[in-house]
Amino acid sequence: MSSSRQPKPPVDASPLSEAIELVFQTKLPERAGEPSLHDYYGDLRQPARLEKYVRYHKDMFRFAEFDPNGKKVLEVGSGFGLVLVWLAWSGARAHGVELVSWMVDDVRTYLPRLPVEIKNRITVRQGGASELPYDDSIFDLVLSIEALSHYLDYQPFLVEAHRVLRQGGKLLVVDGNNGLNPSTRRYCKRIWALHERDIVDQDDPWLFVPKRQRIIHESFPGLDASETHALALRTAGMVREQIDNAVQTYVDNGKLPQNTYKHGQLSVHPEHEMVMERLFNPFSLAREIRSHGFETRLQGYWGGASGRPIVRVANRLLAAMSPVAMPTAPSFRIVATKR
Repeated sequence: MSSSRQPKPPVDASPLSEAIELVFQTKLPERAGEPSLHDYYGDLRQPARLEKYVRYHKDMFRFAEFDPNGKKVLEVGSGFGLVLVWLAWSGARAHGVELVSWMVDDVRTYLPRLPVEIKNRITVRQGGASELPYDDSIFDLVLSIEALSHYLDYQPFLVEAHRVLRQGGKLLVVDGNNGLNPSTRRYCKRIWALHERDIVDQDDPWLFVPKRQRIIHESFPGLDASETHALALRTAGMVREQIDNAVQTYVDNGKLPQNTYKHGQLSVHPEHEMVMERLFNPFSLAREIRSHGFETRLQGYWGGASGRPIVRVANRLLAAMSPVAMPTAPSFRIVATKR
């Protein structure tokens, strides 16, 4: 397919806006200490924002030289499922796999309400990126949108993506954590530090010290509050099993763990078992993907989804200069074809 061709949208675009509205009309459980669908995507109910969302995803698939219509596509880290809705509207057989079980539950709750031509093309499962619950060589494209930077260990995912793709199938990675961009590096380090603030705020789902305290209290209810707090501060970067092991060592011999948070350390969600905004050198990542049996293309992305012609032209010019302009790119895109 020529890179100038765009994915073919359905003749009637109304089912997409109808589907999005039905998603937000669905009553979903409120979960204390967790982000919500409305927090992340509520503005998609606005027509201009939805048009921008559609344009953004069309741009991604144009870069990948991939028309999703009639294809079998897997999104790994499908979250609240709205990319699956867009894929299904675009004619794809859309499959999603998501580590967080309640997000899968939410998608399954709103799915029956969607227009039949969309809901019948969507399937979602709970599972992790390092062990995909699918057979070999069955997908035309595997998609990771702002997700690779959250996988606890992303290398096994590259192996799994290669396994589930058919020969000539494509892996498309889109991520905003361009580690070559100084502004992005500063932003991520600030976010990591915010996650590790030693405060309790019931409205903030991204405070990890109290989450570790809760894990420790659940597993070791005999510890007093001061011990639980001290242990939570000394288990930064750990997930539940690691925390339990470290605390068991403390219970057995009084040895406190030494994983106190240090500025610039990648933060880890202890309950969802994911990292928060891992930084990538896009060129190194592309080389790593190639080592797993892919041919790759890489571009920086500077914007353009707003539809403003001057921004879209500027993005095309900068993308052509990606080898030298990448340190200025807010995000990057890699398309990898299975050899």
